[in-house]
Amino acid sequence: LVVWGLIRDFDWFSKELLLNSCNVNASPCFGCPASAHAAGGMHLNAFNPDLPDSWMRNLHTKADWATSPYNVHLVWTLPGVTILTACHDLMHCKHMGVDQYLYASVLVVLVFYMLPGTPSQNLETVWAQIKANYGTVEVASRFTNLKLSMFCDAADFEAKMPCLKGKAAEVKGIGAPLL
Repeated sequence: LVVWGLIRDFDWFSKELLLNSCNVNASPCFGCPASAHAAGGMHLNAFNPDLPDSWMRNLHTKADWATSPYNVHLVWTLPGVTILTACHDLMHCKHMGVDQYLYASVLVVLVFYMLPGTPSQNLETVWAQIKANYGTVEVASRFTNLKLSMFCDAADFEAKMPCLKGKAAEVKGIGAPLL
């Protein structure tokens, strides 16, 4: 039996393989030395790979992982199984980890900045276009409605990062119609 890759979500890696959770309270994440509490560097939201303290330049190597304190589960003792065979699933990392923020940001720009009406009127216009565009692409799951509260706080939309609320399949499915 060959382990090709351990493809699971972050929660599974932390609960089943006893790895540090990758949530904002993790310090550090199991895949790299980044931390939510890093003072002066290696912060988990430092995405510039050109900086020497970027977590993207400091992912664990096979050798680092062999001596890591997170290398504690029996599965890591199997021949060929290292941190490099830990694959984070697309649904949780992309659709629920990136796309929900990206699409919500696009909606905020359209509804609050680009279109001429009130945010509610603008959202009606955008939602009508999305519904029309759903018919042009095949998606597994669709949003049945779209409200401002599903991606921002309408009273203070700049207070925090917009995030589209929905199931992973709905978030995945709105990408092409939103485009």
